[in-house]
Amino acid sequence: MVWGITDDSHKIVGTTFDPWTAVVRKQPLQLYLNQNLSSHAEYKFHETNIDGHHVVLLIVAAAQELPVEFKGARLRPGG
Repeated sequence: MVWGITDDSHKIVGTTFDPWTAVVRKQPLQLYLNQNLSSHAEYKFHETNIDGHHVVLLIVAAAQELPVEFKGARLRPGG
């Protein structure tokens, strides 16, 4: 997942999204992900500035032994 880049043109526009304070369904984002991703899933957030625009990436590590699932659905590489 990427915040700060448009889906259609891939233009870098920046974001105010903060993964450390974000809330999903009244839960901190970190807790929400921990509860809904497979227990063996590894993920991290990476924040950077590109041409003065704040960009945030959610990186989910590739599965090594078991497929990574979100709410019971398997995640496909690249999508």
